[in-house]
Amino acid sequence: MIVERLEDFPPNEVFILSKVAIELFEPRSFDAGVADEIVALVEETLDGAEFCSIALSGGSTPAGVYRALSKPPRVDQVDWSRLKVFWSDDRFVPHSDSQSNYRLAYETLLSQLSPGPQVFAVDITQSTAELAAESYQRSLIREVPCDGDGVPELDIVLLGMGTDGHTASLFPGAESSHALCLATCKDGTDSKRVSFGIPLIARAKHVVFIVKGEGKADMAQRVIEGSSSVKELPARVFAEARGRVTWFLDTAAASKLST
Repeated sequence: MIVERLEDFPPNEVFILSKVAIELFEPRSFDAGVADEIVALVEETLDGAEFCSIALSGGSTPAGVYRALSKPPRVDQVDWSRLKVFWSDDRFVPHSDSQSNYRLAYETLLSQLSPGPQVFAVDITQSTAELAAESYQRSLIREVPCDGDGVPELDIVLLGMGTDGHTASLFPGAESSHALCLATCKDGTDSKRVSFGIPLIARAKHVVFIVKGEGKADMAQRVIEGSSSVKELPARVFAEARGRVTWFLDTAAASKLST
């Protein structure tokens, strides 16, 4: 389907590309619609397991989804005490810092939950981001069931996508790493981050991208329909995923897709 105008998109329609689902929402219903889908994924996991492990993402786009999750009726639909919460990436800054993904999730969601989930944040008391990444990797291996290769299989990993094609804190052009967690730094900055590595994302049972806005439309088309390598466009990691992949897009972000 080639779309010339945003209104050509049927609202809340789902397209399937191989094992990848693309679900579209009108901008005004995006936060609530994605929150409903996340509730359904969590409930599906908890139907067959004692705990659901979920990795949160940072940024303004998931913040709206987190606020929707924190309010009735959704907040009452989940047994939050049975969740183990991680972060797919965070800046190596105090949790009180305005740039902290932990702070974002705490203010928009976690502070509203009672009883709350088990929370596993990046240990910013470590002396370096590299040591914090190693510590976080150990926490994941300890808390999340691993596959035969010793890689934790998270139930749900939430990710965003930058206009440059980065996801988590994996940036274009960086050398590939087989680490489960690693310290990264965006070119041109000295801001250290701790990020999930490609193997950890790829082994998740369900990888979820949350993307909205016309400014992401060109890159969404390149990432979803293109053939660039993960090194060129890290958001292409979804093509290596062993589990299910869902892209939640608003109609603006999806406007350049040909499917």
